[in-house]
Amino acid sequence: MKKYLFPLLALAFFACDDNENRQGPGTPFNPEIIASTNTGGEVFFAEILSNSEARVRKVSVGHDDADGIVFDNTRNRVYQANRSDNAIVAYSNVSNQVRKPSLDEVATVSQDTVNINNARGLAFNDQVLVLADDVNPGAFSCYQTNGDSVSFLSRKEVTFQVWGVDLDGNDLYAVVDEANRVNVYSNVNFNNSTLPLPQTVTITGMVRSHGIHYEASEDLMILTDIGAASSATDGGLHIIPNWSVASIDGVIAAFEQTVISGSATELGNPVDVAYDASRDLIIVAERANEGGKIMWFRNSTLGGNMAPDYQTAFAGASSVAFER
Repeated sequence: MKKYLFPLLALAFFACDDNENRQGPGTPFNPEIIASTNTGGEVFFAEILSNSEARVRKVSVGHDDADGIVFDNTRNRVYQANRSDNAIVAYSNVSNQVRKPSLDEVATVSQDTVNINNARGLAFNDQVLVLADDVNPGAFSCYQTNGDSVSFLSRKEVTFQVWGVDLDGNDLYAVVDEANRVNVYSNVNFNNSTLPLPQTVTITGMVRSHGIHYEASEDLMILTDIGAASSATDGGLHIIPNWSVASIDGVIAAFEQTVISGSATELGNPVDVAYDASRDLIIVAERANEGGKIMWFRNSTLGGNMAPDYQTAFAGASSVAFER
């Protein structure tokens, strides 16, 4: 097992939105939402002010192409999949330094440790990071972290292409890319290369999922549907309450889920999703519409062709996370 610690990487302040400008430069900024881009070399930060209002900052990073991102609120860390260098990076003291000219990169795990080919989703359970490597077939790479270091644990090969991943303790939830299925792996041992046999769950009405979020406190599963990758108008969200019961038979029927889709939603290629349980906000990284944006929906149990409560441009949006 090798551990790589690299010097600090400077990240310059890039932009702020009109809402922040109105409140003044001395106003405290509390980042709750973070997002990656695969085209712009920035990390997106947002503080939610109301159901339809946010303050936003975009901070430059040293790599243009990034995907999976998670926010370790306990340690005030952000972990990100850096696709440009085939690495995972950790940024420290995020809430304290987001207003400053630079953030601290405290750790990097590079492809010298394990061959990362096509990094996509990234999941976190307080101690372990799981990266989805979307090769053909796919793989999951697992890492140990205590906030100040990231070290490789294992690589788990699978027989399908992967994209979104999420963790609930030692249970791994994985999107089957180019399909309408989710694989659930219970009681995963992250230290070895094997995986338990999965439970495969098919989502009725879904075309192709990318983003996944399981909210254990509500037994709620949220999945994005990008539809046809070539279309910027056929995306959607599938919201499944009582997931543990609804998924027992391996099929989520139409009556067991709520779907948000249609022209008013502006969902074309929603590539990732996060959830703010306290406000009932489903937060989406939308890649196709207007070149990319971050948006959220409230009162999502209504479903249908509903407009987002909030949206803001973020070119190349590839992944989004809420503090947890």
